[in-house]
Amino acid sequence: MFLACKYGYHQLVKRLIEIDVPVDLFCLHIAVSRGHTDIVQEMIEKWPNLAEEADENGLNLLHYACKYGEAEITGTVLNLSPDLVLSYDNNGLTPLHLAAVHNNGAIFKEFVAQGFFTFLALTKQHETVLHLLVRHNHYDAFLSLMKLLNDDSSHDLFLCRDQQGNTPLHLALSGNCYQIAEYLINKSTKEQLFDTRNDAGFTALDILNNSGEEDLSKRHLRECLLQINSRLIKSPSTGEPIQKCEEIVNDEHPEDRVQSKKSSSTSSAENVVSQDDKAKASYQEPLYEAVKAILDVLQEDKDRRKNRREKRMQEMHMEGLQNARNTINIIAILIATVTFTACLSPPGGFFQAGPYIGKPVLGETTAFKVFSISNDAALFLSLGIVVILVSIIPFRITPMRKVLALTHKLLWLAVAFLATAYIAARWATTPEVEHRKWTFGVVLSICCVFLVIIFVGLSIKLINDKLKKQRNQQILSARTFSVDSDMQSQVKSGYITY
Repeated sequence: MFLACKYGYHQLVKRLIEIDVPVDLFCLHIAVSRGHTDIVQEMIEKWPNLAEEADENGLNLLHYACKYGEAEITGTVLNLSPDLVLSYDNNGLTPLHLAAVHNNGAIFKEFVAQGFFTFLALTKQHETVLHLLVRHNHYDAFLSLMKLLNDDSSHDLFLCRDQQGNTPLHLALSGNCYQIAEYLINKSTKEQLFDTRNDAGFTALDILNNSGEEDLSKRHLRECLLQINSRLIKSPSTGEPIQKCEEIVNDEHPEDRVQSKKSSSTSSAENVVSQDDKAKASYQEPLYEAVKAILDVLQEDKDRRKNRREKRMQEMHMEGLQNARNTINIIAILIATVTFTACLSPPGGFFQAGPYIGKPVLGETTAFKVFSISNDAALFLSLGIVVILVSIIPFRITPMRKVLALTHKLLWLAVAFLATAYIAARWATTPEVEHRKWTFGVVLSICCVFLVIIFVGLSIKLINDKLKKQRNQQILSARTFSVDSDMQSQVKSGYITY
């Protein structure tokens, strides 16, 4: 049943329902999340009580339908169980709140028939659905809601305050949601919205003045609020509706407005923006929108290039790790082949006759014993490396690094034993002539020093890379995003150490 609900096999679900196969909430909710409306309706018709049951998070069928934007399922559930409109989950959210949080504005239409009170339901933070739309900056869903509500209902929502005393306009200005803020300023005809102070004592204009760096959008909103404040100071008891922001900025006769300001009090005149600034705003607004659109396109292109560059770097990183894995595997196989051959053809050969036939000729010498031990160790270490690489196939970068780090160290050990076996074999087969032994010792010493220099140099480089990685981790830990410190530390150097 679960798989049928998950992948949308309607006929199979219908058949299972006919033979009374048991169903649980999980099957119903997975069908909603995948948008299988026909399956959900089939199950509700059979078991209508499932619509009202909630899971461990307090989410019922209406919560899931609103969360995933399934308007048809939402309408069906509301017709079946209208009381669910005010059902709360464990986080204190109603289905309508979830629709607002997930930017599903098409859901709002289904709730209008249930009454305006559904839009006034509060969260634990005393936030309405409008607060949530503003807090998450869902402008499209915000417009969808405004089109469904009449002016009186909209203004009632505009004046609602959350736990900190913030109206939606407070939240819009503090959260840089300037499109929503401009809509609220233009559509509101109640001066209470502009005079309301939150629990911190700030009006909407105070929040805008303290919002940081100035830009054209903030200047435009500030002009709107200053104009509205000046009108309120000029005629606080006239009862006339507040003139809208667009009408103030685009007034056809600015001379009359300047003349009236001269006759107003000095305190109100100080709060009015100069006529030149307002005239500039009237033609700067289209320019600002055009510049903003261009900057958004440039930023998107920059982000796209950055993501493409990071993806390419990760692909190159993974490709390098795969190449290293294949190389280690090949070297381990070669070491196993060489050591196995050396075991069957030891230095000095075998006795061809006598009581020790088939035994190594140099078997009793110390050099041969060192050769045998080192050769066997190199053989089985290389076989172990091959087994590890064949048995473990990582598909992520971090596990691949760990496997390669382990096999790399084992490979170094196998190479060391192989070199020791070679030195012991050469020593055992070198004739007992003084000048030859001396020459052989000098050559071996030079070769050993060369290998030691390489090993020490690589060890120092590994330690430096580890320290650089730790410094990058300390720097990146203070940031709000996650970055791969290994890859970050290897970007400049262009290689990986183990």
